[in-house]
Amino acid sequence: MPAFAYTALSAAGESKKGSIDAADRGEVVRKLARMGLRASSVKPLGASAAPAAKAKPKDGKKAAAAVTKDSAAPFAALWQRLKSGGDTGKVHLKHAQVIAFTIELSNLLSAGFQIDQALGAMEKSSDALTREMSRRLRELVRDGIPLSTALPQVSSSFGPLFCSMIAAGESSGSLDQILDRQVKYLGMMEELRSKFLGALIYPAFLAATGLALGIVMITYLLPKLSVLIKNSSKATPVMLDYLMKLSDFLRNEWWLLLIAIGILVIVAVILAQIPSVQLAWFKMLHHTPVIGDLMQSRHELQFLETLGSLLHSGLAITQALHLLKGTISNPFIRQQFEGIEHMVQEGEHLSTAIQRAKALPPRSIDVIRLGEETGNLAEVATKSAARLDGQFNRLVERATALIQPCILVVMAVVVGSIVYAIIDVVFATLQQIGKR
Repeated sequence: MPAFAYTALSAAGESKKGSIDAADRGEVVRKLARMGLRASSVKPLGASAAPAAKAKPKDGKKAAAAVTKDSAAPFAALWQRLKSGGDTGKVHLKHAQVIAFTIELSNLLSAGFQIDQALGAMEKSSDALTREMSRRLRELVRDGIPLSTALPQVSSSFGPLFCSMIAAGESSGSLDQILDRQVKYLGMMEELRSKFLGALIYPAFLAATGLALGIVMITYLLPKLSVLIKNSSKATPVMLDYLMKLSDFLRNEWWLLLIAIGILVIVAVILAQIPSVQLAWFKMLHHTPVIGDLMQSRHELQFLETLGSLLHSGLAITQALHLLKGTISNPFIRQQFEGIEHMVQEGEHLSTAIQRAKALPPRSIDVIRLGEETGNLAEVATKSAARLDGQFNRLVERATALIQPCILVVMAVVVGSIVYAIIDVVFATLQQIGKR
């Protein structure tokens, strides 16, 4: 009987590896399921050795060609990874395509289709990526691999949170309901992200416009008036003198500025990879007025919505917190939740753990405490997230209304100071000419 090497996850989320004898991959998956394990990778033993032996060259020319090909392999693999977004051979879907895929699969399952039939129907989709995704998933599902395990093997667009909820739906027999809830959750998170980014678009446009206007005035207008300014009997203002030097630098040594910007970008990218620097940066943003309030409110809303969705799927609170921590991109907030997860594992109430870590405002702590006391934390968290959505919208509007005038004031001061200095010199020169 053939032997297979497997990698599987236990109910506690621990990764286990080993080998097992079975007739095919489907039997391996079924045996692992009876052992309480969920297969994530199943490969025949010895499959990788045969191709290597088969590819052995017989003469020097073939050996040289093989060496050349092997030496170029890393570059080819890197190019394939760059084209495919980092995971060779996997299907990559945009966020909107993930939502559309989930909606279609949920509708088919709700209509009474089995998962294999639903994926077969989706192979006729007009979207090429959806067709390829469905075809690969159907092949794995036919081999007995659960959908929650097949998804990350086929595509990297479905994260651990999504796959864990699918696994909960498969175990409880309510996959169609879980998918429907996932559609609502993904839609809400996309809307939340759009609101957060949309609040920054207009202020960024104003800042870019002000910077462009300042550069045009310094590099084009000042040189035109340089002769007039130098011939003026009035002493040149200190700010205008510095602006003239800046104008000469930008027109003659602009390439040095590009090099400096390139070096700064490289240094910033390197520093951004250092965990301690990331933590310090987000901690600073977290305590910045307006920006910190937006980040905290967005995290609060996402936490409650995700917690409610996970608990609705039947996951235990410890599993939900572990998955929640993986969805937090802010390292400062994620650090706080590491302590919360540990306290809950030790038997502490979630509301008490969050209160000790000061990870959420008192209003959310009260909501979680109420949910724990009533035994309906999932429903309470979901309803609270719906209320916070409206509050987040108002906060975004207030923040946008506050940031825009601040940027306009800064632009008015900077540009106005330049214009005033130029007009003052021009006016003094005209007075000198009139006296003559």
